Amino acid sequence: MNLAYRLATVTAVSRALEWPAIRRLRMTRRAALRALRLTPMARVVRRLRRMGVPLHEFDVLELFGRDGTGHVQDYAKFVGSLEVWEIDREWRPKLECNIPGARIKITDSFQEVRTTPTTYDLLVVDAPLAVTGTYCEHFDLFPHLFRICRERSVLILNVIPSATSGDLKWWPNVFSPAHLARRREFYGSITPEQIALPEMARRYARLADENGFDCDWHFFQQRPGIMVYFVCHLTRRPGSPDDPPEDRATRGSAADVSGSERV
Repeated sequence: MNLAYRLATVTAVSRALEWPAIRRLRMTRRAALRALRLTPMARVVRRLRRMGVPLHEFDVLELFGRDGTGHVQDYAKFVGSLEVWEIDREWRPKLECNIPGARIKITDSFQEVRTTPTTYDLLVVDAPLAVTGTYCEHFDLFPHLFRICRERSVLILNVIPSATSGDLKWWPNVFSPAHLARRREFYGSITPEQIALPEMARRYARLADENGFDCDWHFFQQRPGIMVYFVCHLTRRPGSPDDPPEDRATRGSAADVSGSERV
């Protein structure tokens, strides 16, 4: 057994043993931040409330709920009602335990968004980070998300502006060739591995405009690692169709958008 092989084996074993410990540390840190209301989502909630957004009156939809221990716990008690979509039925018991009072629906969010007759005041989209089956990030939810937005609504998306080589060790499926190809197509960027936040904001503003909505304002909130929340307020323009065409194009750029304010 040569030295290089031994070193590679030791490294692989060390990482395998290290990951559960790091995961436990992250969970402990998250619990502490949640208790102090310092998590990224708690900061988003605080900012929205300062801006006068009536979250306590909002009907909210959380897509990709998983087990309900994530950011949904940071805002659930501040909203009027909450519905959670999750594809894995094994998560239902934990969802019911972790988010009491929420309506749990076991469904494919990518398909449900195309057919549900219900509309919401706030949509929270925390889709898988990379390519999952035939889907990629939240890209395939568009333009269908707009059909379930109310006249005035808030949209929160999880986005990935960039990732370092160190980040990719923890998220090995991120920025695969297939992933980068989808990002290049969706954002219309020649550098899909590094997309500036204003460029992302312009893309979402253009999507909103194409589907009869104005993006009144937006801001970003950093999350741990490579993730960032994109938060925007949408207003449906008078005379806009309630159900945008299924084949509406989802490519192109938009007019200039500031990094954290009005479009």
